[in-house]
Amino acid sequence: MWTGTKDNHGYGKISAGVGITPFKAHRISWEMRYGPILKGNVICHKCDTPACVNPSHLFSGTQKDNMQDCSNKGRLSKISLENLSHDKSLSNSDVNKILEIKFKAKNGKGEGLALSDVAKEYNVCINTISKVINKRY
Repeated sequence: MWTGTKDNHGYGKISAGVGITPFKAHRISWEMRYGPILKGNVICHKCDTPACVNPSHLFSGTQKDNMQDCSNKGRLSKISLENLSHDKSLSNSDVNKILEIKFKAKNGKGEGLALSDVAKEYNVCINTISKVINKRY
């Protein structure tokens, strides 16, 4: 278990200096044992313990692999679980419609729709709508 500084989610972090984003301790542990992390992959915990840095408790995979692991362990919300299915993706038409929507500010102020309302309308999670808006979907 990582006994040093942790982030708000309980993951160990290693600072590389002032003003530099800290590294996640479990990612460093993985790289020390197995080498570089493949581009686009995340390092997941088999043990579901964010502070764990035991390389035998870690595996490399995509974010979808990570979410599937969560699902297999019964740790996902209903909407997140639905987003894993292949038929839950947004169509090009849906994406174009979402891009035309005016959204409220992150603090909920201003005119427009809330991300949560649009996510419910399209039956996806807020993160999916955020990815569309930021052109990462």
